[in-house]
Amino acid sequence: MRIILNKRGCHENTALEYFNRRSAALADSACRTRLTMPTSELWAGALSLLLIHNESGCPHSALNAARILDRLSESNELDDETRQLCERASNRLQHCH
Repeated sequence: MRIILNKRGCHENTALEYFNRRSAALADSACRTRLTMPTSELWAGALSLLLIHNESGCPHSALNAARILDRLSESNELDDETRQLCERASNRLQHCH
């Protein structure tokens, strides 16, 4: 199993422990705030997580990208076609494991 070093305290964590804690933190944060980040940062975050998922197969990256796409699809700034595209991508990412 791969070991990930925590840079703050230099503690060794397994990849599974790291992703489980990270996923919980992202989920808690998403529940407290809606679209508080600028839309461009949300797009960049979704694309970054999508690339991580594509490169590593990480299911947490796919799930978090789907969550961001869901938040983006709720934005009033999107046209109907882009909203549908976000929803399709989110659904596919949530069911890809």
